[in-house]
Amino acid sequence: MTRYFIKVRNGEACDHPIIEANFDAAFPDVDKDNLPEGFMDFVRVEQPDFHVYQKNIRCEYQLVDGVMTDVWLSDEMDGSEKLALQDERKAAWAVNGFASWAFNADSCLHEPPVAYPDDGLRYFWDEETLSWVEVPSA
Repeated sequence: MTRYFIKVRNGEACDHPIIEANFDAAFPDVDKDNLPEGFMDFVRVEQPDFHVYQKNIRCEYQLVDGVMTDVWLSDEMDGSEKLALQDERKAAWAVNGFASWAFNADSCLHEPPVAYPDDGLRYFWDEETLSWVEVPSA
């Protein structure tokens, strides 16, 4: 597992995390198991999956339970922003999509009337027959 460190001042991150190899190169005399004041271990947290109606996705470095870490934040779209996004997606679908697919407001996506087969094969949608047709193997 990769270890990270970060400079801190008054309990606040004052720089970006440093990967262990770079920390070693920059501070060869620092005992990483007994960090001096001004340095802390840092825990990386991967960006979670955000919902389509979340915006301003950002990451802040925060002290959580005594450890400096990534904290992922977002804002929720208001009603008019949600409607604008839905209208944009519907307009694009009207030009390039299939008439039989229905719009799902929760996911802000169009969905086929028949679920994509879950058998590991590849398919394309046939609007004329309203079905999935297996892609012929090459």
